[in-house]
Amino acid sequence: MLDDKDRHILAQLDKNGRMSLAAIGREVGLSRNAVRDRITRMEQGGVILGFRVLQGRGGAGPDRAVIFVTLAERADDKALEWLGRLAGMRRLWFIGAEWDVVMTISVAGPADLSRLCELILRNPMIGRAAGHMIRRAL
Repeated sequence: MLDDKDRHILAQLDKNGRMSLAAIGREVGLSRNAVRDRITRMEQGGVILGFRVLQGRGGAGPDRAVIFVTLAERADDKALEWLGRLAGMRRLWFIGAEWDVVMTISVAGPADLSRLCELILRNPMIGRAAGHMIRRAL
């Protein structure tokens, strides 16, 4: 179970994944070692699934897209874990509505998004998927 300090650590990592443990500790009010221990616990508990490098606009940087997914099996943790490990994955929400999952992902462009949606649809744990490029964030 996550407490307020864990959620605050996750928020800091979400803003800046390269933030030092000491800087996170200053923001959260914990020692560097306490932050490290909490991050390790969240990794081992499956709360943090990994860290990724996302390129910016300085080179051939990625675009952002959103993908909506319906699972073949409702609330199947294996499917959610698989989706969470996809390359470029930024954030995943299990919403359990018309679409079970909404995810934001970094892609190289529309063709890359199309290939990714095809990959997702080939997985037997997935019922349907639809991807859309994000044109502008407000």
